[in-house]
Amino acid sequence: MRKFILLLLLALLSVSNPIYAKGEEIIKIEVIDNTKPGTKTNRIPAKPQVECYFYSALKCLELLFLSNMGAAMVSLENQTTGEIHSYVGNSASGRMVISVESASAYRMDITTENAHSYHAVFFTDDESEE
Repeated sequence: MRKFILLLLLALLSVSNPIYAKGEEIIKIEVIDNTKPGTKTNRIPAKPQVECYFYSALKCLELLFLSNMGAAMVSLENQTTGEIHSYVGNSASGRMVISVESASAYRMDITTENAHSYHAVFFTDDESEE
């Protein structure tokens, strides 16, 4: 019975993830850490704990949280239309998916519960490469 349940869960995981469509262009968006260190050091700045990817076929963003930073507040401003949307998620889940419009310019601000602040500026492009 356990083997059957494990096989069923594995099949569901491989089939049910709609984010990864075949032939889709995946664009990594650079997320910049706004948090300044308290002291000056001779070290390289830490890697941002948030990664962002744009999936062109599904017109959505995927935010990946590389560590648990508590609640994450995301403000997404469509600079083409002027619309601002706010989202709240938990970084412990590891990921957030947000839908976006095509052919628009966006600014995204991310603030976490542990006082880290990030931002990203990007464009969604609907040009097809046929």
